[in-house]
Amino acid sequence: KKVKLRNFTSHEVVVFLADGTEIRFPSEGTARVEVYGEPCNETICGVPVLSRRAKYGEVSGLPEPEQGTMFIVSLVMGMALRGSRDDLLVPATDPANVIRTPDGKIVGVRALRHG
Repeated sequence: KKVKLRNFTSHEVVVFLADGTEIRFPSEGTARVEVYGEPCNETICGVPVLSRRAKYGEVSGLPEPEQGTMFIVSLVMGMALRGSRDDLLVPATDPANVIRTPDGKIVGVRALRHG
């Protein structure tokens, strides 16, 4: 079954396949989600520390689900919508899958993962 991938991160996503092929997904717009940190009334060295739990607010810029389409989104967007949409993928930026320049800039990934 043919699936179309559409990128709604703020930048082009480049996937480097094992055979050396590069697949590029230009950004079609930036999907955003409001994120609110929960205070936990803690400071460390005078710096306020937020809870591990984030609260997510309004989503903007992400199209409604489309038959036969998966959307590439940021990790934060994937986390915010986990369990409510099954059409989201995020770039796999863990050390085993990220491709970096010698100075550490991310230039691509080896895979996408379900958001």
